[in-house]
Amino acid sequence: MSILVTGGAGFIGSHLTRALVDLGETVVVADRRSGSLRMTGPNASAMQPNVVRENVDILDSRRVAEVLERHKVDRIVHLAYLLPPATEDNPAAAIAVNCEGMNQILSLALEHGVGRVVWTSSMAVYGPAALYGDSLVGEDAAVGPTSVYGGCKVLMEQVCRTYSQKGLRVIGLRFNAVYGPGRVHGHGNFRIWTRDMVEHSHRGIPVSVPSADTELDWIYVSDAARALIHALRTPKEGHLVYNILGYRAPVRDVASIIEELLPRAQISLEAGQPPATERFPVFGSSRALSELEFTPTHDLHSGLSAYVHFLDSLNA
Repeated sequence: MSILVTGGAGFIGSHLTRALVDLGETVVVADRRSGSLRMTGPNASAMQPNVVRENVDILDSRRVAEVLERHKVDRIVHLAYLLPPATEDNPAAAIAVNCEGMNQILSLALEHGVGRVVWTSSMAVYGPAALYGDSLVGEDAAVGPTSVYGGCKVLMEQVCRTYSQKGLRVIGLRFNAVYGPGRVHGHGNFRIWTRDMVEHSHRGIPVSVPSADTELDWIYVSDAARALIHALRTPKEGHLVYNILGYRAPVRDVASIIEELLPRAQISLEAGQPPATERFPVFGSSRALSELEFTPTHDLHSGLSAYVHFLDSLNA
């Protein structure tokens, strides 16, 4: 039996694949990307016999069904999505991939007897902070997406509810700011906060950081992968969605840690926050702790240290 990871050659997917193989799992990576899988860390080549690479378009139902049958897939982690800013530039493509494509994965999983589907929703399902006042925002809070990307996630959470009622075990994880090696995409300021601050500083390139007083819930990518594994393995019959958090801190605090780790960093901080319609509320994650038994292993300092160490290894 094996685990299918759609989008498995991407940012979170490549880290998840490595973590699963380290646990002794056989992983089928389904991705449209050409080239080799980005297997990070020591002894990466030793992992390849436990990883099968399939070039798959999730909109091709016949191809997906063939992969499920041939590899006897019993669990799926679905990570194949169109991300911002592409979702906002091309809503039709966003709906095709993020809604129709995911619905096809769920439908085929049910048809082929897959035991569980775990997928990544997003904190983008929630509205701006002003919508919630001083309340801690948990999974049962009202949604109010302000983007096409967030709207697609809300729709698919409801679709998952329908498939759950048909007997498919589905678990969605809502992430906020995932950072670490391998991030390519990101919308506007978010890309600067979660990638450029570290990678530009590592190369000694000046970086201007907007809205440095913005508070995010930061989670290192290997912890995001661990959360997905907890969702894959939990024996509990719990909820359909979980907020997955790391450590909440303003962008300027993260910049300070980067400057400590990289004395050559040239970070210029611009005070302030984004407009009120773009500010994140304060999230709660007690459900993930009690039902998935998940807590992050990396605080901000250790996560950023691991990120810098990886970048150092590329130049060794």
